[in-house]
Amino acid sequence: MTVFFSGKSIGRIAKFTARKVMPMNSDTLTIPRRASGLTAYYVAEAGSITASDMGWDQVNLVAKKLAVLARYSSEVNEDSILDFANTLADEIAYAFANAEDQAGFNGDGTSTYGGITGVRDKLKNLDSTIANISGLFVGAGNAYSELVLTDFEGVVVPGGYAPDYIRRYPAATQFVHEMDAAGKLVASICHGPWVLCSSSMLKGRRATSFFAIKDDVINAGAKIEDAEVVVDGNLVTSRKPEDLPAFCRASIAVLAAQ
Repeated sequence: MTVFFSGKSIGRIAKFTARKVMPMNSDTLTIPRRASGLTAYYVAEAGSITASDMGWDQVNLVAKKLAVLARYSSEVNEDSILDFANTLADEIAYAFANAEDQAGFNGDGTSTYGGITGVRDKLKNLDSTIANISGLFVGAGNAYSELVLTDFEGVVVPGGYAPDYIRRYPAATQFVHEMDAAGKLVASICHGPWVLCSSSMLKGRRATSFFAIKDDVINAGAKIEDAEVVVDGNLVTSRKPEDLPAFCRASIAVLAAQ
C-alpha cells in the first residue's frame, strides 16, 4: 500500500475525470462498469492459452447542478466591465472547481456536498482487506505513531504546505526514514522534499524539488538536479504539478520493481 500525505490543490476532480465525461439526456443514467479484467498467462511454444473473461456490473449516475449568482455595483458596470468580467469569470470557475473538489474528496452524502459521497468518506469506512477490491489492504492506525512499516510498500509525500507541518512530527519523519532504510518507495514532489530533509535520508542522494526549497534540499546533503523526475534507487522526486505524469510513471515503476 502507498500512504499519501496530501496538500491542497484546486481543480483535481475535473482533471481526474476529464476523459470520463458521460453525456446524459436525463437526470439519471445507468451505465456498465468494468468489475474485473482479463488475465495474461505465460504459455509454452505451441501451448494452449488459458481463457479469461471480463466482468461487468452497473453504476447509476445522477446529474448534479452547480450555480453561482454574483452581484456587482452599477459603478463597476460603468467603469471597468471588461476587466471585471474576466475577473468574475475566473472567480466563477474557481468556485465551481472548489465545489467539485470538496464533494469529490470530502463529500459526506449531505446536501452540503450535493448528496455526493467523496473519496475520504469512503476510505474512512474501509477495514482490513476489502473482498471486492483485489489486493487492497488498509493499514492499521490513525496517527503517525501507529503506522506499521510492514503494512506499506511505499510512501508518497505530495506538495503544498502540508509537508511543513508533517515534518514537525518526529513519528512522521521516522516513518519516512524507515521506509527508505527498508528500500521501499519514497516519492515526493514540489514542497514534499521538506519532509525528506527532516527524515535524514537525502545525504549523497540525487533529487529535485520546487525551486523555492532547493537550498533546503541541498543543505540536507542532496545533489540537486533540475529535471521533471529524478530517480535514485527507491527515491523518486519531482519539481511541480506539471511533472506529475513523469512522477507517477517513475513511482509506479519503482513499486513494480520492489
